[in-house]
Amino acid sequence: MAKCNCLTLPFQPDPPCFNECIHKTLIKISLQQKQEILGLSYSTAQSIFDAYNRFDVQSFDDLRNYLNGSQIEEIINSFRRLTQQQLNMLNNTDENLGGLLNA
Repeated sequence: MAKCNCLTLPFQPDPPCFNECIHKTLIKISLQQKQEILGLSYSTAQSIFDAYNRFDVQSFDDLRNYLNGSQIEEIINSFRRLTQQQLNMLNNTDENLGGLLNA
């Protein structure tokens, strides 16, 4: 299994890191962050939240079983558009805090 660095874009190697990093990010961020930083609709963000809290979701492939095709496409597109600054915000890194203080 590949060792994935989910703190730096692009997620490499891909595959499998793109899907693994999507899962690792989605499972730890709030409903609000899913909407405000990733730009996901409320419906998709809520569906993700519900899936992680109701079912044994261990991967992005597992999550796909509980979402519809347009929601999966919305998630993938949001991660393809993700910037390093947004990723830092999701990971709450010191680099991000410095960027906010210097803005």
